[in-house]
Amino acid sequence: MGDTWITDLTHYLDALDPRLDVPASARRIATFFGNIASAATAMGMKADDIRFPVLSCRRRPSRKPCPGYLVLGMHAEPPIIEWWCPLCRDSGLIYNYAGTHWDFSPAADTLPDGGTVRILMPEADFLALRDFTLFDRDAERAVKGAEFDPDDDVVVLAAPEAALEELAGELASALNERRPPSKAAALERVYDRIEEALKHQPPGNKIIHLFR
Repeated sequence: MGDTWITDLTHYLDALDPRLDVPASARRIATFFGNIASAATAMGMKADDIRFPVLSCRRRPSRKPCPGYLVLGMHAEPPIIEWWCPLCRDSGLIYNYAGTHWDFSPAADTLPDGGTVRILMPEADFLALRDFTLFDRDAERAVKGAEFDPDDDVVVLAAPEAALEELAGELASALNERRPPSKAAALERVYDRIEEALKHQPPGNKIIHLFR
């Protein structure tokens, strides 16, 4: 049976500041809770939504990593993110996340008018992309808002074309940098498929499969 965490995210605002002497355990738990808030806000979750971010469980029952992935829900008043692991039953509630640096909610006046491009990719390729440092906020929002498709066991990256153009630009600049061959190959695959998606402009939403 897992624990139940009730978390005010403002208590962790300084936990990731490299200038402060913060215990490693505090940094890890702040990253865990912050990633949940980032995923929920980047996905634009509404009340009563149930979503499947690409976030693994942090517990180690019997000193072995739990293989579960988190599921997220949203409460409306006040806005509270609910999370749980279906396998080990670890769970929690996160509040006071709005306005923190983990809040990836898009501003109302920046919402795109056009359709959304949905790209499906293997988890391994997505994890290489998620580890890549992004500087554009919209591109970062697209990556943090990626979601598992539990039916097909793939990751869905859904974003406006402008965000994908920024993402592709940052990847293009990074492909010449030295990194482990497996990660470099994964990033190159993602870049190629994003470019492939951006070359086609059918009406409405698009789905590009990253499989050969």
